[in-house]
Amino acid sequence: TGGQWIPSSKADAERRQYRVSIVDALKGAGVRWIRKVHTYNIQESLHALREAMTTRAKGPKLIVAEGECQLNRQRRIKPQVRNLLKQKKRYVRERFGIDEDTCTGDHSCIRLSGCPSLTIKYNPDPLRKDPVASVVNSCVGCGVCGEVAHAAVLCPSFYKADIVYNPNIADRALASVRSFIIGGLQSWSDLRRRKRTVATIDPEFIGDGLKSVPTLPAASTISHPPAAGQTEPIKIAILAMGGQGGGVLSNWLIRAAERSGYLAQSTSVPGVAQRTGATVYYLEFFPRDAAGDDPAVLALMPVPGRVDLVIAGELIEGGRAVLRGLVTPDRTTALVSTHRDYAIAEKSAPGDGRANAGRIMEAVTENAKRFIGFDMDALAGKTGSVISSVLLGAAAGSGALPFTRDAFIDVIREGGVAVEANLKGFDAGYARSQERQEEQERPEALRTAGKPVHKHAQALLDRVREEFPPQTHEVIRAAVAKLADYQDVRYAHQYLDRLQPVLRADAADRDYRLTVETARYLALGMAYEDAIRVADLKTRSGRFARVRKEVQAEQGQVVTWQEFMHPRVQELCDIMPAWKGALHMKIPILRNFIGLFCGRGRKINTTSLSGFLLLSMLAGLRVTRRGTLRYKTETVALEKWLATVLSYAATDYDLAVEVAECQRLVKGYGETHERGTASFRRIMDALDALRKRPGAAAKVRELREAALADEQGEELAAMLKKVA
Repeated sequence: TGGQWIPSSKADAERRQYRVSIVDALKGAGVRWIRKVHTYNIQESLHALREAMTTRAKGPKLIVAEGECQLNRQRRIKPQVRNLLKQKKRYVRERFGIDEDTCTGDHSCIRLSGCPSLTIKYNPDPLRKDPVASVVNSCVGCGVCGEVAHAAVLCPSFYKADIVYNPNIADRALASVRSFIIGGLQSWSDLRRRKRTVATIDPEFIGDGLKSVPTLPAASTISHPPAAGQTEPIKIAILAMGGQGGGVLSNWLIRAAERSGYLAQSTSVPGVAQRTGATVYYLEFFPRDAAGDDPAVLALMPVPGRVDLVIAGELIEGGRAVLRGLVTPDRTTALVSTHRDYAIAEKSAPGDGRANAGRIMEAVTENAKRFIGFDMDALAGKTGSVISSVLLGAAAGSGALPFTRDAFIDVIREGGVAVEANLKGFDAGYARSQERQEEQERPEALRTAGKPVHKHAQALLDRVREEFPPQTHEVIRAAVAKLADYQDVRYAHQYLDRLQPVLRADAADRDYRLTVETARYLALGMAYEDAIRVADLKTRSGRFARVRKEVQAEQGQVVTWQEFMHPRVQELCDIMPAWKGALHMKIPILRNFIGLFCGRGRKINTTSLSGFLLLSMLAGLRVTRRGTLRYKTETVALEKWLATVLSYAATDYDLAVEVAECQRLVKGYGETHERGTASFRRIMDALDALRKRPGAAAKVRELREAALADEQGEELAAMLKKVA
């Protein structure tokens, strides 16, 4: 790591021997069993490890894993790529992504690969509480995340995209044929799906559903000239993480101050790492005219309660500034990017391990004299710039600094690096900091809520409105929309029938909490993730458009992608008729035969005709779902869970709610689903012992949180021993 020299390095080195083969050196030392693998080929590495652990060969077994450092690779290929694009030559960029529709929020992929480009984001499914995994734009296409998910049989959410710059005639012709055929099939499928499309927001409540956005005071844009009588410097603290350009921002501010007739001094204290501590840059400015003949003495470190402007490149860093006493209500303007760069512990938790962003936001706004906050990272992405330029623009527009707008623009131009992009980011940050309120994009649900729906879907909405109290409508409408899309409208009516006994056992004075939570997890249980559902989601037209947006493909570029699919024997048997699937699982010969087709998994090109048709045929099995083995298994499990919830509703309401929420553990695919189901059953088995004790509901909540915090189940096992 780090690109330092070692004897096997391939780069030329003066007065040093280089390009020494590690394999040859080992052979010279007498080692006979040697395997050489590529660092990023997980399947090949696993095969070598298994062979080393099972071979009968004597002596040491050595595996040599070689692969170029991705940082070095990026430094090497960037000039080559720029030259290719400048010459209008064909170039293919690889990028990986995660399908948010099929991700269930277990985050095993993050725990196993540890890639810094893997993070989490809000779940688009309103019924799920756990965030989904996501690949950010820093992805360099090494492929480890997808290979890990593929080799570990985690889930089918990963895809690998190839973005073709300057496509040739063959690329464009093939893409046109594929787009014509696949687009036609998707249009036909979309037309059929509209018959079971249910709006998730009631058109009657659109006006009341949009809550007002907290307003921010307009920023003053008056430039204050250097004051001759000024006795105290302007004090600025910048908290920025690695890669955010905090040093660049600091230099821009210093040069702007000096151009405006100020003395400037800056220091920086680096943090340990990107997420264990940001680098703190401290700046002080003092007017030259006010200093006179006496030299100005400027401080090297910020003093709590004496900072005029705090600039935080991320929400948590704004919270840290409050903890350090740098943000005070009598003095400080807090300029904070409200986006989150999650810590490893936050994004690798099996459930929702995120810090409470709402509490952090409240702390910053309450402690600041003036707060300006918006997602500056997203704004940088939209303008094709970097967050440091957006932060500079926001600082300029805040009115907290006595420098003209032109002074900031001039220092960007003088820098001579990515001038146009930085100016775009600066202008966007400047304008946004002066808005009186943040503009919100009209939610998709509201855009579609007023559109006409099929009569059968309308009957479903009428039933929700007539039979269930308003407190439950938000969750139940989202649930019936999901289930109608998942199967059909009749399936959504079946869901409402199952929910009716829970509503009758609930109470208005409890705000129907039991009905809401049961409705949430009953819908997720009925919309279980099987191979049919995955294939359906991956072939939709909306998904095709979203992938192009995620990989930032421009108009005229050709994009293809491959899905990492690795169904197990159980999952293939699950979509068979119940009798047939059970027979294949029971008889070893039949089970082993099915295993021949899923031993190593497959990578399916969804944008090719063969791949798309294969997944489309699999999605077409939706009409047979009610007769499958998985449907039978899930139905039995859900009925048992519902009966348990109802049995406690009359005697211990809080316990019934906690039992309803335990269904949250059952999610994911393959082994992840099996582990979650096992934890759920262990808690259910412990209910008989817990129900007779005081505080049973709190105990069940602790058990559920322990299961969500530890995928291995060790923490849950330890707590179960205590309550046994």
